Amino acid sequence: MKRYISLLFLTMVIIFLSGCSTSYKVKPLPFRSPAALDNVVSIAGAEVAARAFVDNAETREAFGFDIHGAGMLPVQVVFDNHGPHSLEINAQQTFLEDEKGNLWPILSREIAYERATKYTKTKKIFKEGAYHGFLGAAAGSIIGAAIGIVSGENVASAAGKGAAVGAAAGATLGGVAGSDSRDARR
Repeated sequence: MKRYISLLFLTMVIIFLSGCSTSYKVKPLPFRSPAALDNVVSIAGAEVAARAFVDNAETREAFGFDIHGAGMLPVQVVFDNHGPHSLEINAQQTFLEDEKGNLWPILSREIAYERATKYTKTKKIFKEGAYHGFLGAAAGSIIGAAIGIVSGENVASAAGKGAAVGAAAGATLGGVAGSDSRDARR
């Protein structure tokens, strides 16, 4: 019983501490001039260079979430036009080439937003489910222990059964609550 209470307490501490994490804050990304990057190319008087964000720690710092996990690879393209003509970039005719020679279309703002929102919402559903599952388990174990005491059953066994039922109910309701929240654009 002591072991069960210790495990329950440890789980509660972990879940409550995970809720203390910072939320995403929009911040501008710094950039360097194309001349400062190794892959600079001159085209009609304009210098062009690109930088891919491939390091997970760097992307988490820059974007506030696991953007690679959302199925995106951010690439920063920098132009410095010293030529006499203006430049126009057509996103429908702009592609990124990987090391294998494959061409990838640039994602529209809407598709990128949808992927990021879907990814973070899925994570929120699991987080809400785990949190409410824990609360359900705690409540279920207390109710189960009380039933065990009143009925003369083994208290630890009754508490364990109550925790299992409470966790299942809490996780289900928490997942539903997480998927129903309307704050995806905040």
